[in-house]
Amino acid sequence: MDHNKHKEVFFKIFNRIIKEGWRADKAASFFAFAMRTTGLRQDVSRRNIELIFPTKPKFRKKQILRRSYDNLVWNLLEYAAWQNDPGLLDSMAVDIKLREELDAALASGRKVIAVSARMGNWAFLSAWLKRNYGAGCSFHRHGEIEKYTPQGLAAYLEKELEGREILLVAGDRRAVCEGAKVSFLGQETSTTTLPARCALAADALVVPVTCTRAAPYKAKISFGCAMEPPRENTPEAALELTQAICLELEKRIILEPEQWLWQQNRFEEIIKAYRQ
Repeated sequence: MDHNKHKEVFFKIFNRIIKEGWRADKAASFFAFAMRTTGLRQDVSRRNIELIFPTKPKFRKKQILRRSYDNLVWNLLEYAAWQNDPGLLDSMAVDIKLREELDAALASGRKVIAVSARMGNWAFLSAWLKRNYGAGCSFHRHGEIEKYTPQGLAAYLEKELEGREILLVAGDRRAVCEGAKVSFLGQETSTTTLPARCALAADALVVPVTCTRAAPYKAKISFGCAMEPPRENTPEAALELTQAICLELEKRIILEPEQWLWQQNRFEEIIKAYRQ
């Protein structure tokens, strides 16, 4: 039995045991409790929340932390569900805001770099864009792609955008190598410039998009206004566009902080500096 067949059998069995409804609710509660009690990145999450929301009441910070773990668990359960039934990718999208912005950008004949954050169900967003627009996604290879030289990035984009019009890229990550210090969630912090460099290299429009959870197995997708990249492909232009992207994404995170991935080492250099 090959790997794909193993996955197919696993998801069929999984979805027979854990179905949408009370079984999924019980499973989500159990797994989220287990993740919290085993301390999976609890310290990182708490430090991040304290850094960004120092004046919020203690109970509210705990609520954001708890719900962020709930969000992670529902991501896994929903992923298993649509692997077994791809039709869920359409029925789960119950609210799509400003889709016309993406459609207008594509109608212009330009390629589109869709920039998102790791909030809500970002894996669902990737799968939905692929199903409805044939989009590609760089999320799982972000660190590798970020290390590409300008020539290597151009070659990657040429291949990735051949026969497709959209590439989904994460805009809220800490820089692995090629990055810059910009303002993000009120902090001057190392930030990836990959979305901006992709847009500049491909002369593509930038369209912000995030996916948040309205309820289990119910997703809200929200697009933003298309951004025209600067004409010159320079480090200064990449910095300018990166800052614009961060400002757009942080608005969305502040509105629904429970759905962002606080478990990432996003502000590592700032927290280390505080410790010293």
